Amino acid sequence: MVSQQQQLFDYWLACCDGQPFARRHSIRPSDIPQLLPYVSLIEADQACGFRIRLAGTQLREVFDREITGLPVSELERMSSAGYWHRACACVLETGLPAQGAIRSPRTTKDHLVQFWMRLPLSVDGTGIDQLLGFDICIPSGEVLVDLSDCDEGQADLLAVSYVDIIPIME
Repeated sequence: MVSQQQQLFDYWLACCDGQPFARRHSIRPSDIPQLLPYVSLIEADQACGFRIRLAGTQLREVFDREITGLPVSELERMSSAGYWHRACACVLETGLPAQGAIRSPRTTKDHLVQFWMRLPLSVDGTGIDQLLGFDICIPSGEVLVDLSDCDEGQADLLAVSYVDIIPIME
């Protein structure tokens, strides 16, 4: 987990106000302006599974296009079919936050490691229907930990645990 993920997690946890998930209206963009470029809002969608409702500006650079409005399945690279759907479904099914790291989010970005987190949200407070996402890409040479446990983008190898904050070269 990188420090920005920890910041968002701590903010989300405070917004939960003792409940198992935060209400959507509790999340105020003005409270976390430094994190917004990396934040997304993902909706559970009957037709396509999960759809990106809003996406921060840095995500456009990672995926080489605007991703707002897209189903998460359109973010897949060929080797990671089902990975993002499974990551979102895991949070929806368990009601628990999930995080992980995946090598090269796009075939043109093989030098990057994508650290991601998905946090459960509720519009009406009765059930999870949205996810607060956080995705940051860091050049692999700047990550000061062994990346051998990094997900390869295969849906059956999904990592969903919390780990220590990962040091990044400044």
